[in-house]
Amino acid sequence: MAEVSITFKAHGGYEAPWIVVRGTDAADASAEVEALRVMGAFGAVKQIAAEFASTPVPEPGAAEAAVRAAFPNATEVQQQAASVPPAQSLPVCETCGGPTKFKSGTSAKGGAYQGYACTADRTHFDHVK
Repeated sequence: MAEVSITFKAHGGYEAPWIVVRGTDAADASAEVEALRVMGAFGAVKQIAAEFASTPVPEPGAAEAAVRAAFPNATEVQQQAASVPPAQSLPVCETCGGPTKFKSGTSAKGGAYQGYACTADRTHFDHVK
């Protein structure tokens, strides 16, 4: 005999809970259905589905607003990252010919800086072509 599968669905809606019972044959599947009925599984599934359906769902865009609140300067950081040229076009250090990296920030004295720094020697900040 072929395996038997019985599906119970509360209603035709997409959100309706399902119970799927499988058995080795029709008698086995029927016995499983009866065992589930005796245990109260059908009522439990209905109750769980109702609880799940009543779970609050955030409004569209709420997650984005929460991220913006948590990281208020994220747009600025993204814009700075977008303004850095690709590695193929980075200048080289005039002093040693080494590779460079774009850096920006605020110095220990409080002054803003930005430019290309030699990655081989950090003292070569102003030595970039």
